[in-house]
Amino acid sequence: MLPQIILLGFGDSNWTDIISILRQGGYEGSIDIEGSHDPVYKNELEMTGQVHALHYLKRCRGGDFVPDPK
Repeated sequence: MLPQIILLGFGDSNWTDIISILRQGGYEGSIDIEGSHDPVYKNELEMTGQVHALHYLKRCRGGDFVPDPK
């Protein structure tokens, strides 16, 4: 049986910890949100689910991006 794929914020993963571990390891890449596989937010609701996931990730990383004032 394949694992169920769901949008960020609806599963069991602690994305605050995951983002912290990635940052500590020097990761500077992106985290991509794909909504087409979610069983609830699919078809006409896909964008709604992706926006929810984006807001969830922003909270997990500590809020909105603030540029370095250097």
